Amino acid sequence: MSEDKYLVISIDGGGIRGLMSALLLQALPESVLRRADFYAGTSTGSVLALGLAAGMDIDSLVQLYISDCGKFFSPYDPDKENNFALRLVQNILQKAEDDLDRTLLNSHPLVKGILEHLSSVTDNLLFPKYGNDDRYTVLKQRLPNMTLGEIWQQQQKRALVTTFLLNRPNGDGRFRWQPEILHNLPNIPSSGLADKLTLAEASMCSTSAPLYFEAFSSSLGPLAADGGIFANNPGSIGLAALMGSGIAGRLENVYLLSIGTGFNLSCYPAQHGIESRFPWGMLGWLSPKQHRYTPPFPLLESMFDGASALDDRQCCLMLGADRYRRANLYLDQDNIPLDACDQVDELRERSQEYLRSTQWQEIIAWTQQHFS
Repeated sequence: MSEDKYLVISIDGGGIRGLMSALLLQALPESVLRRADFYAGTSTGSVLALGLAAGMDIDSLVQLYISDCGKFFSPYDPDKENNFALRLVQNILQKAEDDLDRTLLNSHPLVKGILEHLSSVTDNLLFPKYGNDDRYTVLKQRLPNMTLGEIWQQQQKRALVTTFLLNRPNGDGRFRWQPEILHNLPNIPSSGLADKLTLAEASMCSTSAPLYFEAFSSSLGPLAADGGIFANNPGSIGLAALMGSGIAGRLENVYLLSIGTGFNLSCYPAQHGIESRFPWGMLGWLSPKQHRYTPPFPLLESMFDGASALDDRQCCLMLGADRYRRANLYLDQDNIPLDACDQVDELRERSQEYLRSTQWQEIIAWTQQHFS
C-alpha cells in the first residue's frame, strides 16, 4: 500500500473485447501496475485481474487474447448426429411447416418467417453457443497454478472476481442461486471457495456467460455463471468489499482506475428481420442473431451494459472526480459482440485510436500523479 493511498484497478466483463482492456493496461506506465494494491474483475476482466495480481506480465495477457481467442470460443458440440433432442426439435419444426395449409403460408408470410427463424436457431434453443473445455485448458495453461490466498502470500496483492452461483445448498436441503465474490480480502464473509479454487477455476466461474457458455462445474462447489449477471463492472462491489475489510482505512484513501471493454452503439428493437416484428417476447429479446446496432441476445447484453454504466456512476459518486477515473472506448458505428474473434484487428485499431485521445492522456497524467 502506498503511503496514504490505496490504489485499485477494476476491469469490466466483455468477452474478446477484453483485448482492448489489456491493451489499455499495457499502455499504462509500468509503475501503475506495479504499485496497484487491489485488482477487481468480472468475466474477461477476471482473467486480467487475477493474472496481474498473480504477477503475470501484461504482455503475456495481451497475447492470450490475440492467440487463443478461437479456443475461448470453441463451438459447443452436442454430437449432432446422435443427439435425440436436437433431431426431435428439428423434426417438429419441419413437420409444422409441412402440415400448415399452403394458403395460410402464402397469405401470412410471417408464419413461414417464424418457422424458418426457429429452424435456423435450433441449436441455440437447446444448447449454448460454446463449450467450456478448450477455454478451461487455455486458462490452466496461462494462469499461474495458485489460489487467491496464495496470491496474497506470494505477491502481497489483493484481488476479487465475481460469479453467480446457480444452485448453492441452502442449509435446509434446498438450493438457491446467489451472487458470489471470490476474494483474498480479510475481515469479510467468504464462502471458502477462493481458498480452494485455482485461478483457472475462479476465472471459469466468472466467465461463463449464459447463452454463450454452459455453466461451469468445479470439483468443489455448485454450478457457476458469469459475474456480469449482477456486476459486469466490478468497481463498486470491489469498493464495498475493500471498505468492509478495513484494510484501506478511510474511503478518502482510495483511488480507483476503472477499465472498460468498449461501449457499443446498441439499441433495441432490431430494425430488420422477423425479430423486429415480435420484439417483446423471447423471439426478440433472446435472438442469437446480430442486426446492425442490436447485438446477439439483446436481453443479456442490455443487462451487462446497464450494470456497467450504473456502476460507473456509483463509483464517481462515492469517490468524486479527483479519486476516480474511467477508461472506456466508444465504438461509434460498430457493434462488436462478445465473441467477435474475427474482429481482433479492429479491436486493436480502435484501442490505438483511443490511446492517442485527449481523454487517455488525461488518464495517464492522473495515474502518474496518484499511482507512481
